[in-house]
Amino acid sequence: MTIVLLSPTDTDRMRRARTRDPETSHQAAQSADMCASEAEVMRILHTHGCGTDEWIYNLSAPVHEWHSARIFYTPQRLRTARHALTLRGLVEWTGAYGISATGRKARVWRAVS
Repeated sequence: MTIVLLSPTDTDRMRRARTRDPETSHQAAQSADMCASEAEVMRILHTHGCGTDEWIYNLSAPVHEWHSARIFYTPQRLRTARHALTLRGLVEWTGAYGISATGRKARVWRAVS
């Protein structure tokens, strides 16, 4: 299994909020750990194979624990990470569709070898 490590400079340019967004959005953009969420997507795809964004989320590991709660990435964070990896050619659509929990078609993704 090969896991691609991403340098901080690769993801710094992707941390952004719109200029008209509230201050809290800018704070959230600065605190987002892009490298870790992208690494989590790659770990899942390399370990478990192909899947939808929902499937990736369901297999994600806790980011950390806070008191007795296990904290996970949000589905949005993992979709954004998968999209960034797709734009860089590290993940691709298989051409197939899966079915989401709501019964809708969802693209199936895979890591590029």
